[in-house]
Amino acid sequence: MILFQAPAIHVTFDLSAPTLPETTSVYLTGSTESLGSWNPGKLKMEAEGNHHWRKEIDLSQPISIEYKYTLGSWQREGANASGSPLPNFRANITGDTSLHDTITSWTNGQTRQIQGQITGTVRYHRAMKGAGLKDRDVIVWLPP
Repeated sequence: MILFQAPAIHVTFDLSAPTLPETTSVYLTGSTESLGSWNPGKLKMEAEGNHHWRKEIDLSQPISIEYKYTLGSWQREGANASGSPLPNFRANITGDTSLHDTITSWTNGQTRQIQGQITGTVRYHRAMKGAGLKDRDVIVWLPP
């Protein structure tokens, strides 16, 4: 018996990063195993010169993907002009595809301070007891 195997879907990622030195190691990571399963230092891109990097992968079927570019760790990922990490890039892959992205800023390697506060009411219930459960603290958030 001969099984039919669909041809692989070829995806090319082209990154332009005009602020990076050309010798920088750039990595691609994302939501599938072929994109490193969100490991920020697993899938190294090839330097193409002139501040461009490229990576080609094959997928076995159409899929929606999310991906990011890093410099090898989550402390150094693509950022916006104010230094905050960019949201995930997204693409619906249905056939051979070339994706072209540009990143001009990168996070600086420092742990981010999250600014914000809880709105509404927070109630703490200490050492609550329940049949068949170990005693535990319960925190309840009640929105405004």
